[in-house]
Amino acid sequence: MSRVTWPNGARCAAAITFDMDADSLIHIAAEDGWRRAYPVSMGRYGPTVAIPRIVESYRRLGLKQSFFIPGWCLETYPKAVEAILEGGHEIGCHGWINENPLERTRDEQAGGSGPRARCLRPHRRAPALRLSRPGLPGDRAHRGAVAGARVRL
Repeated sequence: MSRVTWPNGARCAAAITFDMDADSLIHIAAEDGWRRAYPVSMGRYGPTVAIPRIVESYRRLGLKQSFFIPGWCLETYPKAVEAILEGGHEIGCHGWINENPLERTRDEQAGGSGPRARCLRPHRRAPALRLSRPGLPGDRAHRGAVAGARVRL
């Protein structure tokens, strides 16, 4: 096994990534989630306050990172998405609205249909999105739900 050589003599590397779920968690957790002002306002803090601060901090530090964002959030918070992209960061797929991927078929998990296909639509409509790999963004499953068909993808 060959040794990995890291820049500046570092002995290891770390990846700091963010999930920008915003208030999507509230909307999927309860049918009337949109009526719950307190948790919705907490969820909106991320894209409206935290993302601009994070992007500015990373700009000052000269760092780039990956943000995993549900498709619903891409459409709901375009200013946050623009700030991330303008900062030179990458955006990966994070489902549509925090659905459980283990409740989906292999085709749905691959993006051929269902929530993942719906998540990919905003990515495909906006060519400016920096994708993890050409044609298909990287992916992070919700709730750590990775098994079976999803692993083989």
